[in-house]
Amino acid sequence: MIGKREMQKITITEKLIRNENEAIEAIKANMPTSGYQMLRESLDIAIKALEEIQQYRAIGTVEEVEQNARDLKRQIEHSEHLAEVLKSTKSLLEKRGRLLSDYCKIGTVEECREAVEKQKPKKIIRIVGRYPYKCPTCNGKLEIGYRHCIICGQLLRYPYENLEEMEDE
Repeated sequence: MIGKREMQKITITEKLIRNENEAIEAIKANMPTSGYQMLRESLDIAIKALEEIQQYRAIGTVEEVEQNARDLKRQIEHSEHLAEVLKSTKSLLEKRGRLLSDYCKIGTVEECREAVEKQKPKKIIRIVGRYPYKCPTCNGKLEIGYRHCIICGQLLRYPYENLEEMEDE
């Protein structure tokens, strides 16, 4: 015949099978109140072990932890790769910025066309007055002897000069 004590053990075992929380509560509810110090200590150890099992389940299995570690390692490697890509992109952008700045210093297309046109000699215009000539491009007043207009930089050709001679110079 099964005694009261054995019946309690069966009840505890059934509760352990279902859930650790229920097992912990069942053990605490059936704890002896006097005299059984060793039994009490063993029950405390069992409760502690069951609580640790719950903690390990919350963390996950060894395989899950290893998979998480592998995933984290891949994410770190990906982040390092992205950092390298960003660094080279920054370097490339800085280089392109310098090239653009240098290009802007050259001037616009229109300014370049104007500069080319100013390299083609134009015949100066003769006037009467203190300055005997003026620039055909900007109408700036000129003295004899200037090869370029002092105002706009236009290459000048005097009436007495031969155009072919100027191009050879």
